[in-house]
Amino acid sequence: QAVPNQGSSDLAIFDAFDIAFTTIFSVELALHLFAYWLWPFFSNGWLVFDFFVVSVSLASLIFTSLPGVSVLRLMRTFRVLRLFNKLKSLR
Repeated sequence: QAVPNQGSSDLAIFDAFDIAFTTIFSVELALHLFAYWLWPFFSNGWLVFDFFVVSVSLASLIFTSLPGVSVLRLMRTFRVLRLFNKLKSLR
C-alpha cells in the first residue's frame, strides 16, 4: 500500500478520499441493510462481504494506532471483485 509522506498535501488528499469513499460505502451498506433487513441481508454472500469490508474500513479510520491496521486496509481492494460480478462486460 502506497501512502504519501507524513505532513504532505498529498496525504491530506489521500485521507479525504479515504473518508469520502468509506462514507459512501457505509451509506450504501446501511441502505442495503435497511432494504433487506437481517436474514435476507446476511444470507447474501456479497452483502456479507461488503459488511466485512466496510467494517474493516471503519475500524481502520477509528483505530489508526493499532498494529496491523494497514494490512486490514488492503481488504478494501477486494471490493473490486464485486464490480466484476455486477458488470457482465468485465467477466
